[in-house]
Amino acid sequence: MDLKDKVLLKISIITAVIGLFSLFLIMFFYQPESIMIKDSNNHQGEKVAINGFVKSIYVYNKSSIVIIEQSSSIQGLMFDKIDMNLVNRSVTVYGKIQDEKIIIDKIIQK
Repeated sequence: MDLKDKVLLKISIITAVIGLFSLFLIMFFYQPESIMIKDSNNHQGEKVAINGFVKSIYVYNKSSIVIIEQSSSIQGLMFDKIDMNLVNRSVTVYGKIQDEKIIIDKIIQK
């Protein structure tokens, strides 16, 4: 390896480390916009956060329907196990608004 190859190798390693660090920072600090349920029609196809109370949970084979309530309510669809103890609890729901429903990525109890 000559000097030019060593310099190029160092530059590529430094660039890769900076790129990975940047991706980590973006992932760590990115928060979707928090919206009110009544405004969900204006955010079709967007990733959002909704604060509210879990009114009810209906569990089917490998999915669950969650009713989230503020002054109005919205149905959420989750393709993962869900804690049934979340009923009547304050939560933040993260997901994508689609056809007047939210496809839930995760639910965090407050």
